[in-house]
Amino acid sequence: MVVNGGVGERVPLLDSERHGKNCDWTESCMVVVASMLGTGVLGLPLALKQTGWTLGLGWLFAVLFMSVYSGILLWKLYMAGHKPHTYADLVFEVFEGRFGHRCGVWARSFVILVAYSYLFGVCCIFVTAMKISLQELMWNVQLGELGWLLCTAIFIFPFVQVQSLHEASFMTLMGVATIIAVNGIVVGQVVKILYSPKDGGAVAAATAATVEAVKGFSLDRINGLTAIAFAFGGHVIFLEVLSEMRKPQDFKRALFTSQGIMLSNYLVIGVFGFLAYGAAVQSPITMSLPSNTVFSMIAHLCLMVHVLVAYCIESYVIVIGLEEFLDSKAPRIREALYGKSPKIGWAVLSGMVLVGSAVVAFCVPNFGDLMSLYSSIGIFSLSFAVPPLLWMVYNYDSMTNLSVVLHSILIVGAGTAGLLGLGASAKTILSQLRMRFLAV
Repeated sequence: MVVNGGVGERVPLLDSERHGKNCDWTESCMVVVASMLGTGVLGLPLALKQTGWTLGLGWLFAVLFMSVYSGILLWKLYMAGHKPHTYADLVFEVFEGRFGHRCGVWARSFVILVAYSYLFGVCCIFVTAMKISLQELMWNVQLGELGWLLCTAIFIFPFVQVQSLHEASFMTLMGVATIIAVNGIVVGQVVKILYSPKDGGAVAAATAATVEAVKGFSLDRINGLTAIAFAFGGHVIFLEVLSEMRKPQDFKRALFTSQGIMLSNYLVIGVFGFLAYGAAVQSPITMSLPSNTVFSMIAHLCLMVHVLVAYCIESYVIVIGLEEFLDSKAPRIREALYGKSPKIGWAVLSGMVLVGSAVVAFCVPNFGDLMSLYSSIGIFSLSFAVPPLLWMVYNYDSMTNLSVVLHSILIVGAGTAGLLGLGASAKTILSQLRMRFLAV
């Protein structure tokens, strides 16, 4: 949304007829789960090892509460305003209403910078993850790094041509089904280990690891807490989901259902995985499974499908943002791209995002480590700090003193957690670089 002529009239930038309002609450639920329930779930057993049972599970439920509450606040703000299409538009609308146009523009610019750079980084991670899955499935084929990335990009491109979340409903269902299938395979292998006589000491090992984890406030402990928080990140897509719902008032049903599905998966994988492997658990937990077996091949295939769906959702949000940018800043370029057919313009923009993701994945070694550093900023701010901040800015005049204090605690707590995660990630990266330098 933009302000027309400085008068305050809001003009929609996007073609609502093309993107449509066709999603019901079940489809919206699947989009949220497919996007948020990512491969990070497979790292939760290690996170529990790092934090210990009590702190880890307690923090999991605390983050669940913050995730649900942030979603409710974003929904309330969407329903109370002019129903903005993106997270950045919502931020602009709230800050402009309280502090004026210039402040709204600055706040919107900050969110655009953080949100879209984070989403692009996630796309780079997903491209790398899909490349690894392809390599595992075709282990006897030798292509080289560039060849595998090229094959991955060619494979992804047709799927990112979906131009609405409603059109992607079947894909999102497949994304949810495949990650649940991976979790089922992991749980099956874990149960087998737990009931195996020779691995009978796994529970004792998990208990011993827990005792060790609760000693002090270590770097590993902070990384574990951060990993659990990351599992509930992804609120930046909520406005796109809301804007395509036939009945946005039903979003709470989608929110509660999606978070319940995610929590059940996190508990099963985290608890069973840690119980089975104890102190030897790895992240992702699929690395702890026997390799080159039928189950491991099925797991890699399902992971590839899930990551493909998650990539398509993140890419969709980025392309919507690029459309808004071209509408407001470069209408001639927008007209050149979309003049003959919206499909051509969409193909060009989605192709640019895909090529950029592949180039970063190829040129930046260990990009995942750098992304963990940036995620501390993106997830803690956009998912947990900004929603209560927006609510305070919008609703401050009618809030009680207690409500102001509680929301301030949420904001400060999210900011503090983000800074701790940022520091821990930076220290981990520096430690890895030091070890590589010494090895050389």
